[in-house]
Amino acid sequence: MQNQLLERATAKRDSLWHKKATLTDFAEQLKEHGGFYQTGWCRDKACENALKEYSATIRCLIPQKEFKVCFRCDKPSEGDILIAKAY
Repeated sequence: MQNQLLERATAKRDSLWHKKATLTDFAEQLKEHGGFYQTGWCRDKACENALKEYSATIRCLIPQKEFKVCFRCDKPSEGDILIAKAY
């Protein structure tokens, strides 16, 4: 039973996890469908504040560094983040 619950939860998480390089790549999808988006970030407050326009926030910093540039300004990425809609 526990294995089935874990498999279902993992499958749901995987279906909601998207990897996109720029804000324009995922902004409309985020607004309409939600989910969370892995992308790069330069750690500039202005880039973080740009997410407010889409009712989104940075949820966490993650150890992976798949993206080389920031999702908004094209500066070098300091690390990957997860962005999700703020409710």
